[in-house]
Amino acid sequence: MVNPLRIPAWVQQVNTFQRLAILNKAVLDVAGMDVPIIALAKNNDERKERLFRQALILVGTFLLAPLHAALVYRLFGQSLPDKRLLQLPYKNLLSVRALKEGTVTLYRQTLKSPLPKRLMPRLNEAFRKRLIRAKTGFLITDLMLMGVLLSNVGWLKNLFGRALSGNKQFSGERGIVGQQQLDRLYAAEAQGPHVSEQFKMALTSILGGAVPLGIGLLLRHALTHPTSAGGGLFKLARAWSPRFDYQFKWGVPWLANLSLAAITLCSDVAEVAASRSPRELRENLLIRPIGFVSFMFGDLIWMKLLTSLFGAPKGLKQTLSVNQALQTAPMALKAIAGKRAAGFYLLSFLLNTATLSGIILLANHLTRRSVAEKAARLPAKAPTRPPPTPFKRTGAVPWPGHSTWPDRRSIPQHTALVEEHSPYGSLQSFQSFHQCPL
Repeated sequence: MVNPLRIPAWVQQVNTFQRLAILNKAVLDVAGMDVPIIALAKNNDERKERLFRQALILVGTFLLAPLHAALVYRLFGQSLPDKRLLQLPYKNLLSVRALKEGTVTLYRQTLKSPLPKRLMPRLNEAFRKRLIRAKTGFLITDLMLMGVLLSNVGWLKNLFGRALSGNKQFSGERGIVGQQQLDRLYAAEAQGPHVSEQFKMALTSILGGAVPLGIGLLLRHALTHPTSAGGGLFKLARAWSPRFDYQFKWGVPWLANLSLAAITLCSDVAEVAASRSPRELRENLLIRPIGFVSFMFGDLIWMKLLTSLFGAPKGLKQTLSVNQALQTAPMALKAIAGKRAAGFYLLSFLLNTATLSGIILLANHLTRRSVAEKAARLPAKAPTRPPPTPFKRTGAVPWPGHSTWPDRRSIPQHTALVEEHSPYGSLQSFQSFHQCPL
């Protein structure tokens, strides 16, 4: 057990921050991803779209998520003698013996409350399976809510952009060329078969619900039958089950890293599917995978590189977290190990932000160049003749040399004038004269 009196307060705070995955990712998302994504937008419309999208991610993942997790936790806890049994780690559900040992540890060390006397006799095989169903049901329901919500963020961003501009074009391409050229480019690219937005939206929503369901059912089967032959997949699920477990802090269940990674991946796939042009698709394929790796595992990658580059002082091991450094260091070196690991972690945060900013700048450059080149290759627009001047029907008699003939309404007036001034007296007399044989 680490003696907190020998560790500086800021190191303890960094340690707590790093261990709480969803809180840690919330700050990384705002400071390390939102700031460069919004600040490096190519125009104001794109900046507003990105601000809208990142606000939805922040509210849905980091504000609403703990709220509905707490509600779902209460819901599934009602089927148990004590809802706090859902805090038992997955590793304590592999056998009845592990269940009993874990329950004693939960009450005495974590909850610091007396163990109910009537609880221990009930901890049998049937109760173990019942607890697994409740715990995985909690995971499935909570992750499905988040997965379906985040899988529609890209489409909601498109609707917001359409409300701003009145069209379905990618906002990041406006201002690179004239609007008429951009319209012609989109018209040329719209030729040929394409998948409807409604189909892609339905598919990504289904994906957002299917992935959490698959994870939960896989864990349920692997934990319920820990000794059965199930192949490498079930063995891997049992080994990795702690990485999907909730972390309980301040009485609130917080998502673990792999659970957060699963729903983030669903959100990124939906963002790619919601691309409105080939250039936006390329941007998403460039930014989203690198952003996902940087968001989920960037601190571990950079800490590994930093510790390998600078090495470890004598008596210390190379570690990837502040908590691991504090646990493995000798008592006399715990303060040094903690400061070193915390400093590397903060530096890795800055390197994450710089990496993502560089990728965004590269994507912006490629989009500008692609739009300009494709617009320049568009065929020249054929000149159009001005519309003909509409004929004005006045009914007036044409004067000699006048090129406008009267319309039908002027014929009676024209006939009357000819009869009045003709030497034959009338139009009928004129026609009769010319019809007479000579």
